[in-house]
Amino acid sequence: MFDHGFTIIYAGRFLGGLVAVYYKIKGGKEKENISVSVIILLPFLCSPLEQAIATIPGTYQAYTYIDIQASKVAIWNNVTSVKAINRHQDKGWLTRSLGFPRPIKAELNYEGIGTGKLITNPR
Repeated sequence: MFDHGFTIIYAGRFLGGLVAVYYKIKGGKEKENISVSVIILLPFLCSPLEQAIATIPGTYQAYTYIDIQASKVAIWNNVTSVKAINRHQDKGWLTRSLGFPRPIKAELNYEGIGTGKLITNPR
Protein backbone atom coordinates (compact mmCIF):
# COMPACT_ATOMS: atom_id res chain seq x y z
CA MET A 1 0.00 0.00 0.00
CA PHE A 2 2.72 2.49 0.95
CA ASP A 3 5.79 3.13 -1.15
CA HIS A 4 8.65 2.67 1.31
CA GLY A 5 10.99 4.67 -0.92
CA PHE A 6 8.91 7.80 -0.48
CA THR A 7 8.63 7.18 3.25
CA ILE A 8 12.41 7.07 3.53
CA ILE A 9 12.79 10.19 1.40
CA TYR A 10 10.28 12.16 3.48
CA ALA A 11 11.86 10.98 6.72
CA GLY A 12 15.24 12.13 5.38
CA ARG A 13 13.82 15.50 4.43
CA PHE A 14 12.33 15.91 7.90
CA LEU A 15 15.58 14.98 9.63
CA GLY A 16 17.54 17.24 7.29
CA GLY A 17 15.24 20.12 8.16
CA LEU A 18 15.71 19.49 11.88
CA VAL A 19 19.50 19.40 11.48
CA ALA A 20 19.44 22.61 9.44
CA VAL A 21 17.33 24.40 12.06
CA TYR A 22 19.61 23.13 14.84
CA TYR A 23 22.75 24.43 13.14
CA LYS A 24 21.07 27.71 12.23
CA ILE A 25 20.08 28.33 15.86
CA LYS A 26 23.12 26.88 17.67
CA GLY A 27 25.93 27.19 15.16
CA GLY A 28 28.27 30.00 14.29
CA LYS A 29 29.78 30.94 10.93
CA GLU A 30 32.26 28.04 10.97
CA LYS A 31 29.55 25.43 11.63
CA GLU A 32 27.37 27.02 8.95
CA ASN A 33 30.10 26.44 6.31
CA ILE A 34 30.33 22.77 7.34
CA SER A 35 26.54 22.44 7.12
CA VAL A 36 26.48 23.86 3.60
CA SER A 37 29.17 21.36 2.55
CA VAL A 38 27.18 18.47 4.01
CA ILE A 39 23.98 19.64 2.32
CA ILE A 40 25.73 19.84 -1.04
CA LEU A 41 27.24 16.35 -0.68
CA LEU A 42 24.10 14.72 0.77
CA PRO A 43 22.45 13.83 -2.59
CA PHE A 44 25.62 12.05 -3.71
CA LEU A 45 25.82 10.15 -0.41
CA CYS A 46 22.13 9.12 -0.54
CA SER A 47 22.16 8.02 -4.17
CA PRO A 48 23.30 4.42 -3.51
CA LEU A 49 20.54 4.05 -0.91
CA GLU A 50 17.92 5.29 -3.36
CA GLN A 51 19.20 2.90 -6.04
CA ALA A 52 18.93 -0.03 -3.61
CA ILE A 53 15.19 0.59 -3.03
CA ALA A 54 13.19 -1.73 -5.25
CA THR A 55 10.75 -0.20 -7.70
CA ILE A 56 7.19 -1.36 -8.16
CA PRO A 57 7.08 -3.79 -11.11
CA GLY A 58 4.62 -3.25 -13.92
CA THR A 59 2.47 -0.44 -15.17
CA TYR A 60 -0.69 0.63 -13.40
CA GLN A 61 -3.68 2.43 -14.82
CA ALA A 62 -6.43 4.31 -13.04
CA TYR A 63 -9.85 4.79 -14.56
CA THR A 64 -12.03 7.64 -13.40
CA TYR A 65 -15.28 9.06 -14.62
CA ILE A 66 -17.73 11.81 -13.72
CA ASP A 67 -21.44 11.53 -14.36
CA ILE A 68 -22.73 14.85 -15.71
CA GLN A 69 -26.47 15.37 -15.61
CA ALA A 70 -26.80 17.42 -18.82
CA SER A 71 -27.52 16.93 -22.48
CA LYS A 72 -24.71 16.22 -24.95
CA VAL A 73 -25.30 19.59 -26.61
CA ALA A 74 -24.95 21.48 -23.31
CA ILE A 75 -21.75 19.61 -22.48
CA TRP A 76 -20.27 20.15 -25.95
CA ASN A 77 -21.07 23.89 -25.82
CA ASN A 78 -19.10 24.16 -22.56
CA VAL A 79 -16.19 22.20 -24.04
CA THR A 80 -15.92 24.26 -27.21
CA SER A 81 -16.25 27.66 -25.56
CA VAL A 82 -16.07 29.12 -22.07
CA LYS A 83 -18.34 32.07 -21.34
CA ALA A 84 -16.88 35.29 -20.00
CA ILE A 85 -15.44 34.86 -16.50
CA ASN A 86 -16.15 37.71 -14.09
CA ARG A 87 -13.45 38.82 -11.67
CA HIS A 88 -15.41 37.52 -8.64
CA GLN A 89 -15.72 34.07 -10.30
CA ASP A 90 -11.97 33.75 -10.83
CA LYS A 91 -10.60 31.65 -7.95
CA GLY A 92 -7.12 31.21 -9.47
CA TRP A 93 -5.08 32.60 -6.58
CA LEU A 94 -1.96 30.65 -7.56
CA THR A 95 -1.86 31.86 -11.14
CA ARG A 96 -2.64 35.39 -9.97
CA SER A 97 0.20 35.32 -7.42
CA LEU A 98 2.59 34.07 -10.12
CA GLY A 99 1.62 36.97 -12.37
CA PHE A 100 -0.24 35.03 -15.08
CA PRO A 101 -2.90 37.07 -16.85
CA ARG A 102 -6.48 36.36 -15.80
CA PRO A 103 -8.43 34.48 -18.51
CA ILE A 104 -11.61 36.23 -19.61
CA LYS A 105 -13.06 33.72 -22.07
CA ALA A 106 -12.05 30.85 -24.36
CA GLU A 107 -13.46 29.53 -27.63
CA LEU A 108 -12.42 27.28 -30.49
CA ASN A 109 -11.21 29.01 -33.64
CA TYR A 110 -13.27 26.45 -35.63
CA GLU A 111 -14.73 23.00 -35.04
CA GLY A 112 -12.87 20.07 -36.55
CA ILE A 113 -9.55 18.27 -36.61
CA GLY A 114 -6.57 20.49 -35.83
CA THR A 115 -8.59 23.18 -34.10
CA GLY A 116 -7.12 25.46 -31.47
CA LYS A 117 -8.59 27.30 -28.52
CA LEU A 118 -8.37 31.10 -28.48
CA ILE A 119 -8.11 32.40 -24.92
CA THR A 120 -8.75 36.08 -24.26
CA ASN A 121 -6.73 37.78 -21.50
CA PRO A 122 -7.01 41.34 -20.18
CA ARG A 123 -3.51 42.37 -21.30
